[in-house]
Amino acid sequence: MATLADDELLSLQSELDAFDPADVHAALDGIGQHPLCGPDVDTGIVASGPLDFGSGAPGILIYRTEAGRVRIRITKALITGGSYDEIEVADASVRGLVAALVAKLTA
Repeated sequence: MATLADDELLSLQSELDAFDPADVHAALDGIGQHPLCGPDVDTGIVASGPLDFGSGAPGILIYRTEAGRVRIRITKALITGGSYDEIEVADASVRGLVAALVAKLTA
């Protein structure tokens, strides 16, 4: 499958950003075996950490880390300043992962 264009990634980001980041994070649980995600999708967190108050707005960010790899960053606002978690998937799986998350969030 061809690498997704930046505008496609932005469109997928907008789909997820319509939901509360805490809900998107919660939706990650249980979709690892979802058939739309593909057999090689690991929804385990690859990066996470706290954010200083005001250093990042809550929301979803989808970006490319290297050819063929995409990260989804979920930033949640908390009274203590906020936190983020990231998952990384292959380019070929990101559409399926977003579709699975949206399906779970709208169910």
